[in-house]
Amino acid sequence: MNIGLNAAIQGLMTAQRALDVAGHNVANANTEGYSRQRVQLSTTSPMGHSSLHMSWAGPGQVGTGVQVDTIKRVRDQFIDRQVRAETSPLGEAKITADTLRQIEDIFGEPSDRSLGTLTTRFWDSWHELSNNPENAATRLGLREVSANLAAVFQEIHGKLTTLRQDVNDRIETTVNDVNSITRQIATLNNQIKAGLAGGQNPNDLQDQRDLLIEKLSEFVKVDVTETAQGALNVYVGGNPLVAEGHNFDLLAIRQGTQGFVQVQYGPTQVPVNISGGSLKGYLDMRDVALSDTDARGFITQLNQMANGIANQVNNLHRAGFALDGTTTLPFFEEFLGPPAVPIDASNIAVNAAIMADNTNPPGYNLIAAALNDPGSLTGGVGDNGNALAIARLRNAKVMGGGTYTFDDFYKGVLVNVGVQGQEAMRKEATQTMLVASVKERRDSASGVSTDEEMADVIKFQKAYAASARILSTIDEMLETLINVGR
Repeated sequence: MNIGLNAAIQGLMTAQRALDVAGHNVANANTEGYSRQRVQLSTTSPMGHSSLHMSWAGPGQVGTGVQVDTIKRVRDQFIDRQVRAETSPLGEAKITADTLRQIEDIFGEPSDRSLGTLTTRFWDSWHELSNNPENAATRLGLREVSANLAAVFQEIHGKLTTLRQDVNDRIETTVNDVNSITRQIATLNNQIKAGLAGGQNPNDLQDQRDLLIEKLSEFVKVDVTETAQGALNVYVGGNPLVAEGHNFDLLAIRQGTQGFVQVQYGPTQVPVNISGGSLKGYLDMRDVALSDTDARGFITQLNQMANGIANQVNNLHRAGFALDGTTTLPFFEEFLGPPAVPIDASNIAVNAAIMADNTNPPGYNLIAAALNDPGSLTGGVGDNGNALAIARLRNAKVMGGGTYTFDDFYKGVLVNVGVQGQEAMRKEATQTMLVASVKERRDSASGVSTDEEMADVIKFQKAYAASARILSTIDEMLETLINVGR
């Protein structure tokens, strides 16, 4: 009877524990990163299983009940590795696609005030001037179109530079986020090791740690190894960010006059090779797509176009003559220094003398439309040779080492932005589907099914009721036995 009483009590306690676990699962059905937990049961040691008890155990080995061996989380580490492996390229693709969309919006093609439209109007205005070189309205129109063209160059350059600085700032923010996560992982490592050493399964802490590593993999590509004590070591570019209960920070060091952030490994202060994640996307966008030194950079290409137009027009304009016979005046402002500063999209501007309106005659009379001095025997106010020569620059292959016209070059820039943007969006969409697919597989194994949990609740509720009924029956038997003894 004592064995039966113990078995019933064990059954009550075990059913209660199983109900607790099922309730915990239901409560966390929508908790991010939570893995469902399962109670692993086994029979307790039976009577008669050793020589000590064989003498009074009777025939066979009498069972003594059930016990909870452990509470384990349902988790597939292989799928976890797949999630991390697909999350890093998704983080990179998101940043790349978003930044390229912003670059495309900055160029703003097509529109009435886009660079392509104003460049076309610029060449058209020179052609109109060649048809009527002494006309004041035509000269004024050319000047205004030219000033608008220079302003749009500067506006686009300013917006691209601002975007680059924003991307640069986000690199620093991302590094700080990475350091925050690695500190939390190191703390959880210590807590998990202590729990495992004490014979416990710290399931919820392990879920929190896995979720942090998944979030970390969105920022940077990580390699993860597990120690015998249950800690997870995390590496980036071969450098340990988390080792057991210790974390090692990345550094965001601003360098140069532009303050570009270089990512360094804290303990050695050596640049880190970032091979994936949103941090890689930010670095590539800043150092390639938004570069003003890399040939692939859109700021570089914008500067090349502004410089090409300004230099080609200036070279011809200096050789021409204004209405008053003056010559050698550049059409676009030059910055001769010292030190000399090349014309680019950040500083291109129509010559201040041509833009002046407080002079007599007005500044637009200084536009050199003629090839000959109007006061010479071969000259005249109707001479349009220089205006026509400048208008013909529209079709001259002067960009790319004599390969492209200005129009072809700019179309190439726009096509490049579009192609890269489409490719980035395609990759983002593909990676989004891959991550969703892998997470779906993980959820099918580790996610909480409320229907399944409610079935377990009913099962263990009945087990609890049955054990309670056995206790009640034993109580009645003991009462009968006591009454017989009286």
